[in-house]
Amino acid sequence: MRVVLVGRPDHRARLRSALEVAGLEIAGEFDSLARARASIIRADAIVLVGRAAQQGELESGQDDAEWIEKPLTRREID
Repeated sequence: MRVVLVGRPDHRARLRSALEVAGLEIAGEFDSLARARASIIRADAIVLVGRAAQQGELESGQDDAEWIEKPLTRREID
């Protein structure tokens, strides 16, 4: 699975190694959701990382409900 990481550089670095060990391919990294969406990188998912993701500090330009196409499966959550 190809994913794009979005968040502060230090938060992305901490998650990057864990995702690679899990077999996920990091297709790209961005500091904002808007930049990730504007990129031409093809990925299966966008992963919001760190405190910004928890507090909604990343500017997306849209409501969250508009960009979430479907909920994660139980396996994806694990």
